[in-house]
Amino acid sequence: MLAALCLISCGGDDGEPKVNNQQKETNEIVSILNGKFVGSKVSESDGITETHEIAFSPYSSPKKEEWMENAITKEILIYGECDFSTYFNDHLLETSDHWKYNITIAYDGAQPRLYLYPETYGVSKMYSITKLSSTSFKLDDIIYNKE
Repeated sequence: MLAALCLISCGGDDGEPKVNNQQKETNEIVSILNGKFVGSKVSESDGITETHEIAFSPYSSPKKEEWMENAITKEILIYGECDFSTYFNDHLLETSDHWKYNITIAYDGAQPRLYLYPETYGVSKMYSITKLSSTSFKLDDIIYNKE
């Protein structure tokens, strides 16, 4: 019986580190987030198009940083920086913000989340992110395609 336990516990160990599904999915999403992406939605009530442009600039390797929000300090893994711009049909009202970004999957099978952190201080933003292809993803209800 002891020999069987040793075979079970040692079986399949080829010396290489194993990547769990969460890390694999995170890596796939992170690899997509490089360059400029555009997504838009049309308001059914007034026909106004809201367009979002996100330009991702990934770091060569993620950086751990401390972040404080709501008097709680936590360590986060920052994958890069991005510029997030929003405008409407006429470009009269346009906003643009610079963020650091993180991808988090709480547990195996959970919905991936994109967290945006301001450069120095402020409130972070969170979006559900879904990989659609190597050049597109969905944030909440908007599909973004690489330009």
